[in-house]
Amino acid sequence: MLTPADDYPLHQTPEPFAFSGGDRNFYDRFFFNGYDEKSDIIFALALGVYPQLGIMDAA
Repeated sequence: MLTPADDYPLHQTPEPFAFSGGDRNFYDRFFFNGYDEKSDIIFALALGVYPQLGIMDAA
């Protein structure tokens, strides 16, 4: 069963958030890309969360 928390990068396993796991190397990543047609500007954002290591990175 999915929960509202499944929309956030906090998962420990590929299962829904209601199931937890213990793999210390598990990570969740989000990517967002976009562009402006009028000015030919392209941008990309990325966020990585490593919950077992207490690390979050972004670019």
